[in-house]
Amino acid sequence: MKTRIEELITFFDNNKNSILSNWNETTTRIELINPFFECLGWDVNNNQKLADPFKEVRHETNLKIGSNMKAPDYSFNYGKRLFYLEAKKPAVNIKTDLSPAYQLRRYGWTAKLPISILTDFEELAIYDCRIKPNHNDSAGIARIKYYTYKDYIDKWDEISGFISKDAVLHGSLNDFENKQVKGTASIDDDFLNSIEDWRKVLALNIAIRNPELTEYELNFSIQMIIDRIIFLRICEDRGIENYGLLKDSTNTDAYGQLLNIFKKADEKYNSGLFHFTKERERDEVPDSITPRLKIDDKALKDIIKGLYYPDCPYELSVISSDVLGSVYERFLGKVIRLTDGHHAKVEEKPEVRKAGGVYYTPHYIVEYIVKNTVGEKLKDIAPAQAAGLKILDPACGSGSFLIEAYQYLLDWHLDYYLNNDPDKWKKGKEPKIFDSPTGAHLTLSERKRILTNSIYGVDIDKNAVEVTKLSLLLKVLEYEGREIQQKLLFNERVLPDLYHNIKCGNSLIGSDFYTDKDLSLFGNDEMQKINTFDWHTAFPEVFYNQNSKLHHLVAETKYSRRSYRDNEPVIINDDERKKVVECIRQSAKELGFKVIAFNVLPDHFHLLIADMGISIEQTMRKIKGNSAFIINRLRGVSTEGEGRQGHIWSEGYSDTIVDNEEYLTNTMEYIRNNHIKHRETWGEIAAVSDTPPTSDHPATPDHAALSAHATPDLSRGLRNMLGMREYEYPAGGFDAVIGNPPYVRQELLTEKGYFQKKYEVYNGVADLYSYFIERGYTLLRDGGLFGIIVSNKWMRANYGQALRKWLKTKHIGEIVDFGDLPVFENATTYPCILSLTKSAPNERIPVTNVKTLEFDDLKEYTVSNGFTLERKYLADEGWTLADGKVISIMEKIKKAGIPLNDYVQGKIFYGIKTGLNEAFVIDKETRERLIAENPKSAEVIKPFLLGRDIKRYLPLIADKHLILFPKGWTNANSQGEKNKWDWLSRKYPAITAFLKPHENAAKKRYDQGDYWWELRACDYYEEFEKPKIIWPGISSEIAAFTFDDCHLYGNDNNQMIITSEKYLLGIINSKLSRLFLKSICDVVQGGFYRLKISYISLLPISLANTDSTRGFRDKLAALVEQMLEAQKQFHEAKSDNDKTTLKQKIGIIDSRIDAMVYELYGLNEEEIRIVEGVHE
Repeated sequence: MKTRIEELITFFDNNKNSILSNWNETTTRIELINPFFECLGWDVNNNQKLADPFKEVRHETNLKIGSNMKAPDYSFNYGKRLFYLEAKKPAVNIKTDLSPAYQLRRYGWTAKLPISILTDFEELAIYDCRIKPNHNDSAGIARIKYYTYKDYIDKWDEISGFISKDAVLHGSLNDFENKQVKGTASIDDDFLNSIEDWRKVLALNIAIRNPELTEYELNFSIQMIIDRIIFLRICEDRGIENYGLLKDSTNTDAYGQLLNIFKKADEKYNSGLFHFTKERERDEVPDSITPRLKIDDKALKDIIKGLYYPDCPYELSVISSDVLGSVYERFLGKVIRLTDGHHAKVEEKPEVRKAGGVYYTPHYIVEYIVKNTVGEKLKDIAPAQAAGLKILDPACGSGSFLIEAYQYLLDWHLDYYLNNDPDKWKKGKEPKIFDSPTGAHLTLSERKRILTNSIYGVDIDKNAVEVTKLSLLLKVLEYEGREIQQKLLFNERVLPDLYHNIKCGNSLIGSDFYTDKDLSLFGNDEMQKINTFDWHTAFPEVFYNQNSKLHHLVAETKYSRRSYRDNEPVIINDDERKKVVECIRQSAKELGFKVIAFNVLPDHFHLLIADMGISIEQTMRKIKGNSAFIINRLRGVSTEGEGRQGHIWSEGYSDTIVDNEEYLTNTMEYIRNNHIKHRETWGEIAAVSDTPPTSDHPATPDHAALSAHATPDLSRGLRNMLGMREYEYPAGGFDAVIGNPPYVRQELLTEKGYFQKKYEVYNGVADLYSYFIERGYTLLRDGGLFGIIVSNKWMRANYGQALRKWLKTKHIGEIVDFGDLPVFENATTYPCILSLTKSAPNERIPVTNVKTLEFDDLKEYTVSNGFTLERKYLADEGWTLADGKVISIMEKIKKAGIPLNDYVQGKIFYGIKTGLNEAFVIDKETRERLIAENPKSAEVIKPFLLGRDIKRYLPLIADKHLILFPKGWTNANSQGEKNKWDWLSRKYPAITAFLKPHENAAKKRYDQGDYWWELRACDYYEEFEKPKIIWPGISSEIAAFTFDDCHLYGNDNNQMIITSEKYLLGIINSKLSRLFLKSICDVVQGGFYRLKISYISLLPISLANTDSTRGFRDKLAALVEQMLEAQKQFHEAKSDNDKTTLKQKIGIIDSRIDAMVYELYGLNEEEIRIVEGVHE
């Protein structure tokens, strides 16, 4: 490679003057920059012939608007985008010119890339794109490497070691990213701060200027205004809208001008984002709130000015859906409240505050779940079958899972078309793909079709629904601004209406919630908060109605047939008839009816449908309205004042129910041959197609036919559906349900009565995700796949038992448990991925316990580290995700003993809760002072352990002390004294003087004794004075048990077994017991174990306290004595030699204890090796 680099350098040197004077950027790229990066191992010219999304190097189109470059010249990728490269002509001074450096850094920073490169071959600069760019920055700011062409040979190893393909694949950029650098700032955090500032500014202004607005209307208005501004501003940077549209139109009357832009956008985009006028074929209620707002110019001008160069650090053309999702997820965690004076105040939502914040699902988790659900469903099928896939996120939030699912579908379709006769898919009146300077892409119509066919979402938060729509619409518009501009030129609305796909509602509660309730008790606010949702009504195309009726529908053009005597009839030509076919197809998909047969003629159409529970009136209104709107546009006719179907269709239609087999056969034949019947009027027109359009298999405009009928198989199915013979009608539902349900603590749930009646997994203290698991599964069709990330606490918590029992009856596709790993940034949530299939239960369940997040690919990690778990080992009391051999050992030791709690006859207790440690827990110095002041103080001061004081076998040292007056102590000892405090002050003057300042706080404790200086009631205070095995409630060691015979008390992070038998300590601290405890104890933040009494009590104890076992017991107790003494000596040792010797001794004793315990439980050599291996 160096030889080739030398040739390039020599060529540049020999022709330098000419190159600097005459070469443009394109020539420089072809002749010098491309070969340079080929020498670094990159497939610059796509010699692998990969589809555009999978290319190693994407060459972007230089689309310029004004002085702004709209895309960097190269994007280097390998599974994901790695870095940008911006090329310049050789005359540009890379080292000192501010503008190209700032522009490149904007791209890299906005796209969340670690580095990006600026070069004209003569010079090459590498920038750290983690540092937020500022338009006043010099070209040297954030520049980490700078070379001239004369450095390339001498520093080739350095250059290739950082940005060559091989170096990048071996982690050079990852290593760079892991280095902390001052001044780095996340685009997520910065953009979030920006839109939160916008919200605050708008909220304060709108609330004051519009006193009639409700809290809901205020939140809705601000969300829509921000969404619309972001959408249009991104469209500008992508070249879809003219750059400066927003800025240039808000010089005066800013909101009035902005509103005009929004209304024009409705005509362009057909999106609910801009929906202000009632349209007959659209069910969504238009926005009547934001058009009437009053907003001061300054509030809007400042926002919009900050979105343009040079003030704006963002390059919105490259902002990813992942960044937008992360930003909006946190943005939606706050809500605007109105004070009594109608002033706006932004607050965190209660459920967010309780959960400690909003946690956006990392992309690699979303990607993994989508691949294992949507990806599995797409295996070995063709686009015709893929068109029927329905994918749902029932708690879609900002839409991250749906965006990833949609992207997966887009990539899959493009890959299929390119690998299966690509020329075929580029032809016809509605091609699937097209070629552009940057490679092959899906057409806009195909991207829209895939989205509306397959992607569904629900969220209880209306604003979240709007954000999901926004993100999906922006995804539709990615890549090719020019195709979109062409459609706009021909007045085509370029975006789908997602009203029927993304809906607002409570996924867990249906309208049957009100069945037994007095509706007069529920106002609008209460009902909006509950926001019931009926799945079958909302998505009829997904949930087939088995009681569907067949309708023969006929609609006529205006003044046609029976009424044309007095007026000239409206006749539609072939192209217009094809538009009617498209509208039938689109309406079938959106409304969810099944088309059995149709025939569109110049003056009327016939349509035979199965209604699937939908409104026939709505169906005909939509078909006639949409087709009339399109035909009038083609004719250049205004529909003002006429309604959407004006000028084309007559009012009304005929609707005949087809209710028997003979009628069905005759009707289908009649429709099929209707164009033949009218041959005398219209001559030879379109032939009959063999395949009708349905919501699963839509007709395409490249059909020459304008009529269709059902195939014989479909006819039989319809006859059966009508009840003419037994028929197993396919159950409806989604093919994949995915997501990350909200983490809402059980104490915030107000509809538990409904959950108890409707959900098998109900438990009074179960968190919300439990119900989402059951609901998500029940929404699947047979064979459907379910994949979510949730807390893993259901595996062991008592409230999860009902869920565990329910899951044991299902097909569990996979469990991936992350334990306490920080999957969610800045939070420990103990997540796991749970996958289910709606099919018969499986006996062997794939499981992975993830031990590190340092992996390149989660799928590869699960393949390398996963194992299978037999269903029989899933206990109702709690699930242990361990290898089958380990579980067999655990089952063996369970059978060999009885639970610890039974063995010690229930003598297991918690430590003491004072309710006010600052009053009752004192340090050593305070104790000594109080005793010095009054020696009798020692009578009520007890040595007091904290949980952190307790370690495995270590001697106990109490640095704290407890002032102990138990409940009832004062009355029992005051001998009838009337003034108890005076009596106590005389008896223990130093103690009472110390406690007196804490009196008010002590009185506020909800749990105290008879007097404020007494501790809460406790039946076992005297047990603390006895010998005991003691351990901390939370510990870094799974077995942190030691022995106390010094009468120590402990706080509530202490637990104790009252016993003098030290052999029991040896069993509990053994490797075998540690294996058992690891399988049942929770892991909390930082790798600590929660050693609850409820877990420890289950530990099987094999040794009975009888004469026959006394020798074995005594021998084990003697070893424990030796261990305690050795640990004490080690703890007190001063020299390294002594510590080394004692450490060896401790290890030997530990091994001997383990050996005795293995013998006690009857483990063989293979089982011992397994236990020992677990602890290595």
